[in-house]
Amino acid sequence: MGSLLDQLSAMTVTVADTGDIRSIEKFRPRDATTNPSLITAAAQMVEYGDVVDSALRWAEEKAGGSGNNRIVRLAVDRLAVEFGLRILKIVPGRVSTEVDARLSYDTEGTVEKGRYLIQLYEEAGASRERVLVKIASTWEGIRAAEILEREGIHTNLTLLFGMHQAVACAEANVTLISPFVGRILDWHKKQSGRAEWPSHEDPGVVSVKGIYHYYKKHGHRTEIMGASFRNLGEIIELAGCDLLTIAPSFLADLQKAEGTLVRKLDPAESAGLAIERIPMDEASFRAAHEADPMASEKLDEGIRGFTKAIVALEKLLTERLRVLHGHARAGQAARDFFQVYDLDGDGFITREEWAGAEAVFTALDVDGDGSISKAELRKAVANLAKLDADGDGNITQEEAGAGGPGGPMGGMGDPSQMVDRAMSMDANGDGKLTSDEVDPRMGMMLRGADADGDGAISKEELTAAMQQMQQRMGGGGFGGPQGGFGGRGGGDMTERMMAMDKNGDGKITPDEAPEQARAMLRQADADGNGEVDAKEMAQFSRQMGGRMRGAQGQGGPGGRFGRGGEDNDNGNEAQGERRSRRNRDEAEEQG
Repeated sequence: MGSLLDQLSAMTVTVADTGDIRSIEKFRPRDATTNPSLITAAAQMVEYGDVVDSALRWAEEKAGGSGNNRIVRLAVDRLAVEFGLRILKIVPGRVSTEVDARLSYDTEGTVEKGRYLIQLYEEAGASRERVLVKIASTWEGIRAAEILEREGIHTNLTLLFGMHQAVACAEANVTLISPFVGRILDWHKKQSGRAEWPSHEDPGVVSVKGIYHYYKKHGHRTEIMGASFRNLGEIIELAGCDLLTIAPSFLADLQKAEGTLVRKLDPAESAGLAIERIPMDEASFRAAHEADPMASEKLDEGIRGFTKAIVALEKLLTERLRVLHGHARAGQAARDFFQVYDLDGDGFITREEWAGAEAVFTALDVDGDGSISKAELRKAVANLAKLDADGDGNITQEEAGAGGPGGPMGGMGDPSQMVDRAMSMDANGDGKLTSDEVDPRMGMMLRGADADGDGAISKEELTAAMQQMQQRMGGGGFGGPQGGFGGRGGGDMTERMMAMDKNGDGKITPDEAPEQARAMLRQADADGNGEVDAKEMAQFSRQMGGRMRGAQGQGGPGGRFGRGGEDNDNGNEAQGERRSRRNRDEAEEQG
């Protein structure tokens, strides 16, 4: 009989919804899908640093001396294609690569971008038959897809939430649509206050079943690929759908699960249903969209979300480009670092403000007064260069001596032991950690390990997150080219900043933050909407780490420069004396 995954794959094409090459290699699906959020997440993983750098170098060559903005714009497209090319070496079928979400209401711009992406694939030797250009299901996007399909460029219409979008896509003869099951459920949960639905009544499942029956009844050739799942029940209820794109964590659950999987969707059944054909032109599309608050809200929200991911990726690439060119300076890195950790803005980092290891704090606190000044930090950053014996811009464990992982500079130690300690907090014994089972201070960090976004962290998810962190620290930090705020340093800073969220909406606004933290919030506000969420804050932390890397070719405080340690309650020196020292430091800096 085989696992549920084996049975599902016999009736539905399973697709991996990830940009992580390792996960695709593990499950070997027929197809794979990516989106800006997945690409941005993958681009920050240590093991894909070479992909990022390769895209930037390619973009520099193509830009022909143009400024950084053009280089980064070219690199964004190249990076998406680079990941796609690597995926095509693994899967036998197709990969979906998404058009910039900022073009969602621009038909001409979307067509041009789609042609360009296919050009990049074909120049690299990939057939256009194996690539789907992902486009948001706006009226303008659907018209762009219609043009591309006539040119032999296949499309995947994403962010689809309503029947009117599905009908318009089918009549435009697009290759595939991706209705978002879980996001439909999210909307209904929020609107109704209802926490749970039986899987067969799940609003997202019901929506996809309706689209499936309509397509099969009226002979539309457009394929249906259910996406954005929140639980296994949604996937099981859509067994028989043309395709289902599934996150690696759910693929793993299906692979482990046994039992009999019943086919729920069958074209023969659809043919016998009484379903009227729906006429669809622009006027009727826009009227239906306006009359469907769920579809209109979720489409706009999805476009904003993917836009934010693109902006974050552009910032990441801009920072990485600066690092590659060695433009960052130690003094600037120290100032950036202070902006992150000096929460009260007094010019000193105290033990209460410090989020790294106690050993690192002690090493930096040269005069032993219980606080780190800018001058102390600046000297520490500059002195690290002296450890780089071979002058290659990296400090290896051998060069650093005892400063490697697990040593006094704050490595992680055995990640399996840390995972076991964390999983011991699993109060109900279901094998997963939820926010109500852990100390509130750990909540934000654990959410970073929640790969499938279901609000619960399995041992596998936590192990993967810890291994990635160890790789950052073992091959980065102040010991390699990646580093950054990869350890508890950056995560804890994000956690502490998000604790300012007084109304519990998951975002910080200027009125919720103390005055001295508002300048930092403005810099962290990637989309410029006047509020900062956890992803923006985490991205800002990583950028601060990038500046530290650029200063001396090393990593940032989340690498060997500090694994998280216990909180410290030791006292600070008097505020007045710290002010005097700050004045001296500023005078020294200006000199």
